[in-house]
Amino acid sequence: MKKLIDARDQAVIFDTSVLLAGIERQGSDPRYSFSNMKGAYLEATFNHFQYIKIHEEVWKELSEDRRDFIQSGYNNKLEIVSEGNLYGFDPQYTTIFNDIAGYDLFRYKRMQKENRGDIFTLAYAAYYGVPFVSTRDTSMLMVMQELPCLMNVSSIGFEYLLVLGCLNNQTNRELDKRLAALYKLYCYPAIKQGLIPPTFNKFMEELI
Repeated sequence: MKKLIDARDQAVIFDTSVLLAGIERQGSDPRYSFSNMKGAYLEATFNHFQYIKIHEEVWKELSEDRRDFIQSGYNNKLEIVSEGNLYGFDPQYTTIFNDIAGYDLFRYKRMQKENRGDIFTLAYAAYYGVPFVSTRDTSMLMVMQELPCLMNVSSIGFEYLLVLGCLNNQTNRELDKRLAALYKLYCYPAIKQGLIPPTFNKFMEELI
């Protein structure tokens, strides 16, 4: 819980993976509709954090309904950030970007679409000293632990966004089931590695 309290009034930059949770299933399963994802964790997330950053490369990947939701309700505390002309002109930024892009799990090439939002988000956070990155991407979480340029950047995993959803709707039993299902589905890599408990209820108990 301390992480959520500490991050509330500090800058947090969001990765595609946490903003698009459920989108790959929403066409076939109404439980993962945008409306349900909004009620489960998106509203609570954007209500909680006061300084929200999203890289323009991530913004391009978001669905129209998510962009509309964010801009219409939270534009006053949203900053869409960009690389500008730093790459190739600023040696520090260029080195940071190349170190992250060259990480074994990425091996990213400029202009490549895959992992684009991840790389640009991490490079921005490292260069500008953004204290928190919110992601559920395993590769991003690993590189944040291993590269020196990211040692001062902390992660806010998807499980913490689900906690915000739970705290925002403490009397909704149907939502509790939905949050538990999202935790099991989208936090599975961390669960498998033993980094977090196997169930959402247990995770909540350990936090509180």
